[in-house]
Amino acid sequence: MDELQLPQKFNLFNFTGMVAFQNSETGKPLLQKYHKVKKQTDTELKWLKYGMIAAIVLGLSTVIYFWGIFLLILAYFMRKKGLFANMIKTNLNQISDEYDQEYIKYNTKLIEKATQKIMTDNWRSMVAGSKGLVYNSNEFFYYELGSGLLVAYNDENIKEVSRERVHVGSHTVSSTNTTGFGSGHSSGKANFWSGSNGFATSSSNSGNVLFAHTSGKSDTNDIYEWHFDILTNFADYPKVSFVVPDSKQAEDAIGEAYAILKP
Repeated sequence: MDELQLPQKFNLFNFTGMVAFQNSETGKPLLQKYHKVKKQTDTELKWLKYGMIAAIVLGLSTVIYFWGIFLLILAYFMRKKGLFANMIKTNLNQISDEYDQEYIKYNTKLIEKATQKIMTDNWRSMVAGSKGLVYNSNEFFYYELGSGLLVAYNDENIKEVSRERVHVGSHTVSSTNTTGFGSGHSSGKANFWSGSNGFATSSSNSGNVLFAHTSGKSDTNDIYEWHFDILTNFADYPKVSFVVPDSKQAEDAIGEAYAILKP
């Protein structure tokens, strides 16, 4: 730590002596396996779609009532999110889960190496997706796993720290409820947020409806996100920024970082 002059901008992988996960001995074969199985899965799903269309056409055109019903039921199970499609996707989902687990373990070791070389004791971290911040009252560093960016600072490099809860839109949650002799329930939700954007912190220390009444309602909820910025006097990378979905965990983590880093 005494030999490391801050602030500095590094390549994360050169700095730690580790390669990106997708190029590692663990990640590379897993990624190749994933692509191979995905190609096979996509082909099987395409043929399943053709089979569903054929079953619907034959089911509607057959003159034998029983076989028509059977084919239409079969087509139902062959739909995009049906039983057969889910069975086809099972192997791909397992490989994807394995990849994600190994990705997390590998990158945890990667950031631990960077932390050991930069930080003193009593550090805390904040992670949003593939970006992260590790900090204490003396120094901090910001990293991006995708680009391999690593920027480390001393506390005296900080000019200002800001946090803001920003309104970014709204989403509507609708639901219908059916009650009576036999019952069923269905609900639909349109989410503003999509994709994978994990947020974490750490520290060194249905039935058939036979007779029913249906009612429904819709609620519109406002969507917020947290903007957290650190302004510094380091010309090569003067601003560190985080944008994370609003949650109590995000609010607490950003509040803690704000309290420790604000000059």
